[in-house]
Amino acid sequence: MPPTSALTTPCLKLPESSALSLRTSSRSSSFCRQTSRKRPSPTLRTARTETLRRALSKASAVTVILRQNARGAWSSHPRRPPPAAALRKTFSPHCDRKWGDGAMTGRAGKEKGDELERRFARAEFADGALVRVRHPVTQSVGGRPRTVTDIDVLSIDFDSRLRPHIGISECKSTRGQSGEQDRLLWLRGLQELVGADRSALVRQTVTEAGRGVARHIGVDLFASSELERREQVLEHVPQHFAAIGETSFKEESAAADQQLKKIGDLPSGLVSFLRHDALLADPHRVLGALLTLDEVTRIGTVLPNPLAKLLAGHVLQALVSAALRAGGRTDTVGAEGTRREIEQGLNTGDPHDRQILRVAEMADALLREELVTIHQAYRVAGAPPVERPVPSVRDAMSQTPTWLVNFMDLAERLRRRSPIARQLPQTIDLAVFDALLGGDAWKAPAFDHLFAREHRQALGIAMECLSKAVPELTKHLLPLTDLPFDRATTASLSQSKHQ
Repeated sequence: MPPTSALTTPCLKLPESSALSLRTSSRSSSFCRQTSRKRPSPTLRTARTETLRRALSKASAVTVILRQNARGAWSSHPRRPPPAAALRKTFSPHCDRKWGDGAMTGRAGKEKGDELERRFARAEFADGALVRVRHPVTQSVGGRPRTVTDIDVLSIDFDSRLRPHIGISECKSTRGQSGEQDRLLWLRGLQELVGADRSALVRQTVTEAGRGVARHIGVDLFASSELERREQVLEHVPQHFAAIGETSFKEESAAADQQLKKIGDLPSGLVSFLRHDALLADPHRVLGALLTLDEVTRIGTVLPNPLAKLLAGHVLQALVSAALRAGGRTDTVGAEGTRREIEQGLNTGDPHDRQILRVAEMADALLREELVTIHQAYRVAGAPPVERPVPSVRDAMSQTPTWLVNFMDLAERLRRRSPIARQLPQTIDLAVFDALLGGDAWKAPAFDHLFAREHRQALGIAMECLSKAVPELTKHLLPLTDLPFDRATTASLSQSKHQ
């Protein structure tokens, strides 16, 4: 018997009286002699394994190429070998080509997605919407706002009655059905979360299965070719302007973010709300944010440029958006009802809940009654009454700004001239975020209809209201009055009853 080592497999000896046992024992002995031989070293085994792995990988890649060649991906002849360019493309580490998927990864894929977002945002602006790219979606978690996701393209436009219509769009540079239906379902849920009226998914290519799902759940599905047909009539619109594309606004915003981090007196959450959430918020929330901003700027906080100029532009945009919503609300509850809702929202946080104010009014009445009873008791006892002003619980809760009358005046004027008012957000975007930052795209003939004398008049009323609300920021927007607003002719803006 050969010597037994650690790698030797033990042999099981059966009784020799059985022929079957003898044959089994003979085979077992032969197996023991084979396994007792010296095994290859771990280094040699690793090298053999790596060689085998590379061979299998090449074989798999060649199989894919042959299958694609058989389907006619590179040639109609099934046996013709694929060209070298196709081989390099197949083995390229920068392109992930799966079955039916042409998605690009890394920087190339990101740049392609950014370009698709810019193109779609440009088309939305040309159709009359105020557009924001990469708009963050925040939710309150533990009393603090948290960004949960972002919207590739946010579109906000107002109809002739100043009712807002919100659209969200997701732009993906992918082909085939990979992730198409999942993204459609995700976008439908995001639409419900932000309260949007419509949603759209833009992809390089779309499938019939995807169109069926999109039609069933009420989401628009666009292919890149359909966007190209839409762009054929937009040759007169600049490719980059205001907040869309590679403009001065993007560079100045990055510098303003760095400046904001160094200012401790200005809450970053307040600035984030005025830049993003205020465009979708109710009027009372916007006015409450302006009250807080006014308190911050009045205590001596000095804002450097470009932070001050950009923040002033966002505040003006938020104020006008709130006035447009309030103007549309006057059709339903009237001017007085709209003002009352704003007051209730500022005092209680809910414009439709008067319960807290009723309790405060009852407390004021009870306090006054108790004081009258005490004074009468003093008179009966022969003591002269001491008249003192009675504090009001309701007045202590009230946060109604003194400039609310100016805000309601702006809202009513905009409602009476809705054709001009609905264009005002686009005018502000071009005037502040393009013209004041040194851009030239606002001068394009495609935007002539946004710079009429009536737009100047409406913008002047809005700036007058802003000067009452946040006077420290209005001075950064004074150059707006020097811009030429004589590029189009429309009817004059009607006068308001408030002078």
